[in-house]
Amino acid sequence: MKEFMWKYRYVIGYAVVALSIRLLYATFGQTDTYDWNAYRLPIAEQLSQGEMLYRDVPYNHMPIYPYYTGFAYLLFGD
Repeated sequence: MKEFMWKYRYVIGYAVVALSIRLLYATFGQTDTYDWNAYRLPIAEQLSQGEMLYRDVPYNHMPIYPYYTGFAYLLFGD
């Protein structure tokens, strides 16, 4: 495992940085866009109230986005 991590350290590092930037951009970058208002915010509100699980959420992004958005909603509101 250590050899794998060492061999692909740049790829793994790039993926971590790219995912972090994408998550921050999705959460804080375009709060007035259609994607945020139509999909992310209602899903985040429902997840934060404990009403839904991810398998019940119609969403076309990575599975972590609704939970990440729900967590950001709990911290910062809409």
